[in-house]
Amino acid sequence: MTVTSDLRVQIQHSRAVNHSVALGLLIMAIVLLWANPMVGVVAAVAVGFTLAPWGRRLGERLLVGAVVTAGSVALIFAALQVASASLPTLTWRMLVTAALLGEIAAVVLRRSAQSRVTAPVWPVAGWSEGIALGTGVVLFAAMGLPYLLVSNAHALTALLGGWDHSSHLTMFVQTMHAQGWNMSVLGDGVMFGIYPMLHTGLWSVGEWVAGVQAQTPGAELIGPYLAWTSLTAAASAVVLILTASVAARAFVARGSVSAARERIVPVLATAFTAVWCLLGTFALMADYAFTNFLLGATLAGAAVVVATRSRQAMRTLGWFVLPLGAVAATYAYPPLAGGVAIAATITFIVLVRDRSRAVVWMLAVTAACGIAALPALRIIIEPFKGQSVGEIKGGIPAFELWPAIVLAVVVTVVLLVVLRRVPIACRLSMLGPLVATGAVAALFAVQAVVSGLAISDSYYTKKVVYALMLLVIPLAMALAAVLASRWIPAVRGARRVVAAAVAVVVVAVAVSVTSAVFAGARPDSDGVVAAVTPVGVWSMAQRVDRVTYGDTEGRAELLASSLVKPGWVTVVVGGRGEVESGRTVAGLSSVLTWSDNSVIQAAHDDVRELARMMRNDPSLKVQFVATEVPAASQVTPLLAEFGSARVTIEVLQR
Repeated sequence: MTVTSDLRVQIQHSRAVNHSVALGLLIMAIVLLWANPMVGVVAAVAVGFTLAPWGRRLGERLLVGAVVTAGSVALIFAALQVASASLPTLTWRMLVTAALLGEIAAVVLRRSAQSRVTAPVWPVAGWSEGIALGTGVVLFAAMGLPYLLVSNAHALTALLGGWDHSSHLTMFVQTMHAQGWNMSVLGDGVMFGIYPMLHTGLWSVGEWVAGVQAQTPGAELIGPYLAWTSLTAAASAVVLILTASVAARAFVARGSVSAARERIVPVLATAFTAVWCLLGTFALMADYAFTNFLLGATLAGAAVVVATRSRQAMRTLGWFVLPLGAVAATYAYPPLAGGVAIAATITFIVLVRDRSRAVVWMLAVTAACGIAALPALRIIIEPFKGQSVGEIKGGIPAFELWPAIVLAVVVTVVLLVVLRRVPIACRLSMLGPLVATGAVAALFAVQAVVSGLAISDSYYTKKVVYALMLLVIPLAMALAAVLASRWIPAVRGARRVVAAAVAVVVVAVAVSVTSAVFAGARPDSDGVVAAVTPVGVWSMAQRVDRVTYGDTEGRAELLASSLVKPGWVTVVVGGRGEVESGRTVAGLSSVLTWSDNSVIQAAHDDVRELARMMRNDPSLKVQFVATEVPAASQVTPLLAEFGSARVTIEVLQR
């Protein structure tokens, strides 16, 4: 009895120490948030996610925390948009402080609660979390450092011609200056004013909490944009990898395999997914500035897997994670919301059949999220008047178009036919995003074919199929890990390590070959070695090359001078991606409008049309930045007709 009593006292003392340390860290994060906001933001996120009151493993807490944070920001911004209001930047720091105070209350309550009914204060962490976070650090360094180690103007020139930087960088400036998504603050005709912008909303909140003012000039937001876009891509990779880990644990039912294999399956799943993030096309997709797309797809997949991996997860997490995941997906990339809605519907049915009290809470949260999502639905009809989505042509690579489709079919069959030990409601919920996204991809493909466009040239068909890839990768890697574990010795030792390493190498070779063969033509490739290089490695080399070689230094000086010329529309002529380059520069020097974009597009399509526009609008002034003399000669007639008061031409001398 004395030994038992002493052991009980030691456990209680250990719990008290854990609670005290947690409370101390939360209080320290709040103090830092106000004493040193830059450091405080990092501390608040790290401590807040780690000590969140849900889940036993760190990976689960990071996934749920990411979905809840993104969904909550979407709710707040949507409400402000409807009310045509904004919050002072200091209020956002107060909201983060309130969230940390809520966690302090949760820690205090758990001090008297039994651990079997509430999540422990400190989460369990292992190899899976280490691999995921390590991969995120590597990706952030590989994607961000080449740009962040040079000047803003120099980095900007390296982004010119990048497919979507011209819109996402502009959206970031707009969100900062409008203090939300209510673009009417900036005047009429704001370009990208109705686009779902959860990623720029999160970035702006991060800036405001860190003490950055809302009206920061656009040119000064280049560095933050590069940092945030790299961080978003890296965080999306972490979410993707941890989703594979959670799925793997769900697929390995207790008692169906040995305890040793049950432990190694999640580690293999995370390692396999990390390999794809590093060697596959993930980083190339990020290079195209599709950060909202990556964020939406990974959050949608994470919300469904973590909240529907078991019936218990449906009862404890599904009622709030899935509605928040749906609204987050809606404001990140709308086509992905349908899959989360399917999983939410199945979860609701399960809760009703189980007579769970969470039904009422789920109805309330779903109603709020549904109303908040309505404004984002405008994007489905307004930007594409007179043209179906599938027939829009775009110059992005095919990525792993056909492997994604095949993989989705295989995973669907395996989950429905083979993996019967997982409850059918859980399997159907996990397949919901695949079915919904596959249906959208099929619709866009049909629209492309009907319009006479090849599927491989359909911009949105390729993007939605890639979303399918992001949704299926965690499930596929989890299933591959279950299969690979059969050939890995159960006893710890050198043979087990070697067998696991061989499995990872096999996956790495498969990913490298698939990406090199199916990821589409790479115009900068030169020779056999470049052609067989994994896309992830190739894209990293190209990233370094863009800020190291070529005429970037001269273009940097030129663009730096053009950014300080308000009242003029800057148009980049000559070279690659001149329309995107013009949008980028115009969006930094002022708020980009649809009229600005029409000027930029006219200069690219037909200079005579631009001349007509200038005759009709005497206030229109255009500054041309020509990357070469022949390009400058094309717009010289405009200078002769309208004079230097309305037209200027700057030529980059190579």
